[in-house]
Amino acid sequence: MKNSILLTALILGLGLAACDKTTVDKTPDTVIVPVPITGPAGAPGKTGAAGERGAAGQSGDEGVQGKPGKTGDEGIKGEPGKPGGDTTIVIPPPVVNMPPEIVPQPSTVTPAN
Repeated sequence: MKNSILLTALILGLGLAACDKTTVDKTPDTVIVPVPITGPAGAPGKTGAAGERGAAGQSGDEGVQGKPGKTGDEGIKGEPGKPGGDTTIVIPPPVVNMPPEIVPQPSTVTPAN
């Protein structure tokens, strides 16, 4: 019997808990977020010392000298020319009215061989 009374009380408690209740909207707590407070400005910094002068740059290597060019081949010599043919002198016949000092004499002309 004790168990049935406890069981009944438990069921009654659950039934009352399941009833519709009017709920009260609870407002969230106000959260205060700390923000940094701006302090006074700091003193201006000191100017740094001047840097040292850099080392001199390295000199470049000297260029390589090219090899001398090859001499061209000697040109082919041409064959010697052939001797010319016999020369023939053509003496025109004397004109009828030609003075005698201009007319060539046959003894002064030698035929070519």
